[in-house]
Amino acid sequence: MENRVTQKDLARALGLARSTVTMALRHDPSIPKVRRDEILRKAAEMGYQPDPMLSALSQYRKRKSPKSKHAVIAWLNVWPEPNKLRTWREFDHYWLGAAAYAEEYGYRLEEFVLGGTMTLPRLEEILLTRNIQGILVAPHRSFPIDWQDFNWKRFSVVGFGGRVDDVRFHLVGSAQAINGVTAFTRMRQLGYRRIAFVGGSSQAIMFGAGFQWAQKDVPPKEQVPPFFIERPGIEKYQTGFTSWLKREKPDAILTEVGCLEQMIAVAGYRVPDDIGLATTTVLDTPIDAGIDQNPKEIGRTAMLAAISLINDNDRGIPPVCRDLLVEGRWVDGKTLPQKN
Repeated sequence: MENRVTQKDLARALGLARSTVTMALRHDPSIPKVRRDEILRKAAEMGYQPDPMLSALSQYRKRKSPKSKHAVIAWLNVWPEPNKLRTWREFDHYWLGAAAYAEEYGYRLEEFVLGGTMTLPRLEEILLTRNIQGILVAPHRSFPIDWQDFNWKRFSVVGFGGRVDDVRFHLVGSAQAINGVTAFTRMRQLGYRRIAFVGGSSQAIMFGAGFQWAQKDVPPKEQVPPFFIERPGIEKYQTGFTSWLKREKPDAILTEVGCLEQMIAVAGYRVPDDIGLATTTVLDTPIDAGIDQNPKEIGRTAMLAAISLINDNDRGIPPVCRDLLVEGRWVDGKTLPQKN
């Protein structure tokens, strides 16, 4: 059996320092691209392959190395009223999960707020000066941003949720279609038969897709069309919602709309006596039955992805985006009791 080709062998063949070869194999941008390409071609020619045991040892050492107070990953907040971002418990748990996991690897999560004097060029200057290599772009579905003044090639970037901008990051989010199937299935198990979805069109794209997919397997007489409510101005939907309730007669509803119980009461029905209620997020609505989207795990996974990109020297906007989806879990509650 032939001996494994090592980085030392490559360095000797190329007449380079071993450290240069090591950095090039990690795609370190500090090595000029021409030199990196030369080393990578030679590695392929000589049949070089990383030693998996040494790679595992390297990752272990990084995880166990003394924590550095100066190793920061940026949490980028682009909300017009930045303090409101983490009043959403889902998003606050993203932060908590990401921050806790960062500490395990010697990083610290630090918030940077875009707006006012903090322009994109100024932000880029600060991050480069402080040698901050990783960015988590906090959820900002309602606030699309023009990122043209920012040089992403210098950073490893991960976003949350769905894509809202022209720039395409790697993303981590909730497996909403699967969660929709989970919710519908559990609601059926609790004895409900005419189960409906009520919410905004953005939620319907993912949660509603899973919900509708699960609904196709029930008898046609038990299939209920959705009712769409968009923010802001929910109150303008009350008349149409009342008519829809009387016409469709759902016995349970899955929703993201926190005030839906009040709208049901205005229509003359009671929760849960007349209509059971479940939510797409138990953290951010007063409805206590429904889906816990596991937001801390979403935050942890986003940080894991960012650190992986940093370690691989993977910078800039990727040619192929990866979406990592975290499955939620069902939570029983008083708004959706077992139906007799």
